[in-house]
Amino acid sequence: MNIRFFVKLLFYSSVFLIITISTTLLTMEFLTKGKTVSVPDIRNKQIVEAGGILKDAKLKFSIEGEEFHPNIPKDFIISQKPHPDSVIKEGRSVSVVVSRGQQEVTVPRLEMEPLRMAEKTIRENGLAIDNIARVNSASIGKDVVIAQNPPPGSVIDRREKINLLVSSGPQEIWYKTPSLIGKMLNEGSAILEKMEIEISIVLSKGEEAGRILGQKPKAGFPIKKGDRLELTVGEK
Repeated sequence: MNIRFFVKLLFYSSVFLIITISTTLLTMEFLTKGKTVSVPDIRNKQIVEAGGILKDAKLKFSIEGEEFHPNIPKDFIISQKPHPDSVIKEGRSVSVVVSRGQQEVTVPRLEMEPLRMAEKTIRENGLAIDNIARVNSASIGKDVVIAQNPPPGSVIDRREKINLLVSSGPQEIWYKTPSLIGKMLNEGSAILEKMEIEISIVLSKGEEAGRILGQKPKAGFPIKKGDRLELTVGEK
């Protein structure tokens, strides 16, 4: 009898121990596991809106960092961790990267600057030139910036490029050198003055004072406005 009683006692004790351990494990699992939720997609949402969405899902909000972005506006979400539709426990945090908007820069004033100086300024501001167009100008010196696009003071994305309009100086006007040999100096001078050609005179002995005896360049040779023509003029 004593042995049978002892065996029963041992059996019931073992059963009780198993039940106790199982109950304890189930209780611990219930307490530690908690409820799970699906992570909502908050990408491209404004910070305040994203925070509200996570609050409704019983999740927390954590800003991991901020980055410039060419397309996503300032204070909108670029990316998130965990990814949308991930399953996590209630109360956990979702980390996000927030957009700082475009990487903007103020366009410097380049107009009336020499081209070389304008190019240096553009580089120093982290910008680049897209196109340089040239046009003749009677009032603005050669290789000076006449106009720019975008205009000075504009706030642009740093990747946007600058277009410049640059002066080529006054337009060059070309002529064929007139034939002046045999004409009197005053007559030849009047012709060249209308063409705005400079004159230098070399005197040479001749039969008649003031008569043009030679010229450089020769007649028919290309010559442009502002050039100098040498006349050999007779003197007694």
